Amino acid sequence: MDFLKEKAHTLGSSIIMYLNKKNSKTICFQHGGSQKDNILGQSTSASYYQVVYGKYIYDSMLNLGVDEKRLFLTGNSLHDDIVNIDVAAIKSKLKNDGFDINKKIILIATCLFFEYDDRENPNELYKLYIKTIYENIDFDDFSLIVKMHPNDKMHPNLYLDNEYGIEKSNNFKVILPNDNMFTFYELAMVSDLIISRSSTTIEEGIMLGKRVVAFDLFSDGPSCHLEHLMKFSNYKKVLLTDKKSLNDTITELINIDVCDLSIIEAVDMFTYKLDGKSIERIKNALLVILELNNRNYRKYVN
Repeated sequence: MDFLKEKAHTLGSSIIMYLNKKNSKTICFQHGGSQKDNILGQSTSASYYQVVYGKYIYDSMLNLGVDEKRLFLTGNSLHDDIVNIDVAAIKSKLKNDGFDINKKIILIATCLFFEYDDRENPNELYKLYIKTIYENIDFDDFSLIVKMHPNDKMHPNLYLDNEYGIEKSNNFKVILPNDNMFTFYELAMVSDLIISRSSTTIEEGIMLGKRVVAFDLFSDGPSCHLEHLMKFSNYKKVLLTDKKSLNDTITELINIDVCDLSIIEAVDMFTYKLDGKSIERIKNALLVILELNNRNYRKYVN
């Protein structure tokens, strides 16, 4: 973590700058999505080279003055296995686990930490956030899966607070952080609609052709950095103060047809190619960097 203007990255940036002085060829792999704040952070990476995943961030880095010779566009290696996901098998596993797959499935993939931590009473805000989502889902029509973030707290588990009035049923399932039965990508592939706040899961949901809602409590909350996604018809943003409720947006969005061309554009923007070959492209980028390093070393010693 080596963004020079990010306080949380101070240690990483210091280490990378030290290595740069020792003539090491340092590499920053993209972390985070295409939000404006993340792009600005990525452009300040202390590493000599950068590996980025989609055309949107690649072009943004160029526009912000990053040298093209130091940039490599590869796609995201985490997406390589998506092409092999067996949707029928995942639905069967959910069904065998007692979950109702016959209704349209909504997936909540967000986090209940960090993003409101700088506000007053953040825990109450996180509880209000998830409670509002639950209240806006018609469980007669939909089945709901919550995929907890790996860093979400288990004690207390804010997704399962008794005050929400959510009863255990076959159309409500919470995937705990230590539950490895289902990946986010598997759950996304079987879902009809995804709800998050400001996460890479929003971009990934769009590129997988899912209907996606960014729900935020505040107009200046994390979702304010996602305005460039409004071009996609399968994406909507909802604030707590909006006249149109989250329930209305879900009802409106969940049945729309998603254009194939829109999916192709999203893939190009966020992960370059969804062909299972990103790891291969990353390997090739590292080999190029290694050769450049060796060439410069030979020039130095000669």
